[in-house]
Amino acid sequence: MFISINYQLILIILGIYSITAQSPCDIVTFEYGNVCRCTEKYCDVIDPLGIIPNAQAAVYESTSEYAGTHRLTKLPNLQFQSQRNPNITDLYEIDYTTTYQSIIGFGGAFTDSSAVVTSQLSANLQKILLEQYFGKDGLNYNIGRIPMGAADFSLSLYTYASVPNDFDLNNFTISMDLPIKIPFIKSAMAMSNETIYFFGSPWYAPDWLKNASNPVGTLNGVPGDKYHKSW
Repeated sequence: MFISINYQLILIILGIYSITAQSPCDIVTFEYGNVCRCTEKYCDVIDPLGIIPNAQAAVYESTSEYAGTHRLTKLPNLQFQSQRNPNITDLYEIDYTTTYQSIIGFGGAFTDSSAVVTSQLSANLQKILLEQYFGKDGLNYNIGRIPMGAADFSLSLYTYASVPNDFDLNNFTISMDLPIKIPFIKSAMAMSNETIYFFGSPWYAPDWLKNASNPVGTLNGVPGDKYHKSW
């Protein structure tokens, strides 16, 4: 999920973006530790990582006990070294010259709950939150998964094809997404300097396509028939 419906988790998500021990921190204490609260007056950001030298890994360290003084602190890069155990006879060699799949990017899901919770923030905090994920100074997300119909983090059960036996989907509609979720997605797009790729993820099937009128019902018929083609 992109953002939790729990405000406490939003505090955690926003609070981890910090760079130095001297940065201001509005500490909020929960039973599991401390977090830094992001407000309209101040919200931490991480300096751009840049290009990591070959055979090295960037290291950040953070502890909830020291949210105000030691949070996501940049440590010296880790240097990988070649070591061979003389007791190991079976070795695997990685051929970096042979490649297959390409990584398009990274991102998260635009769920109903994330859109609703974000809409309840002030306009400025909404902007800050989306910049943390999609802005050049944030995670720079460039992929978004959009659940088609109700999902785990929806406020109610709904589908895009609620009219029974509409196998041609003449009454297909995304009207329930227009008030909040679609504007939420457009706001994220406006924060990014890059192209954001979206893909729809079929989730909650209409009851008339299933063999049970409940969320756990499976599709009627067999793959290739009218039920599966409509779905």
